[in-house]
Amino acid sequence: MRRSLTIATVLLIISAFVALVIVVHRANNPTASTSTSALAAPHVGDTVARAHLITVDRRTITTPGGVWGAIVFVDGLNCRPCLASARKLAAAARTTPKLQAVLVDVNASDGKGEVARVRAKTRWGDRPVVLDTPDNSVASRFDVETIGTVLVYRPDGTITDVLLDPSAAALNRALKPAAAP
Repeated sequence: MRRSLTIATVLLIISAFVALVIVVHRANNPTASTSTSALAAPHVGDTVARAHLITVDRRTITTPGGVWGAIVFVDGLNCRPCLASARKLAAAARTTPKLQAVLVDVNASDGKGEVARVRAKTRWGDRPVVLDTPDNSVASRFDVETIGTVLVYRPDGTITDVLLDPSAAALNRALKPAAAP
């Protein structure tokens, strides 16, 4: 009797923890879909549509720009944990000079101060940062609804990987062709 009560207690604690993780994830992920359908996401083999993006520094960048590229989507104001994806991409970009790395902050209410904090926390440096529009037109253009997503594509725009909160090893594997001579 005591053993079955202990197992039931452990299962109850695990269930409560899983529910808490789901609630926290949804609270920290305002761009996630609340419908029962799957989240929109680009797929490996799809092509990134050519886009001219305006950075917070008022520069225009073109994606795909004829070089390997990776775009990370974050919410700088509301999701500190998802900044880990940007930090890992920044580290990989430092060792992959042929890579065009772009950070898209999907929270249009983030100001220059918040963007500066995101740059510092992720060690993004002077790489391009794009602040999305209030209707998330940049993220929508790339069919991304989940913050923490890293989209990797070839110079011709063919998507080679779509990673969600990737480990450093997974991101480096995805970017290995970009680092090749």
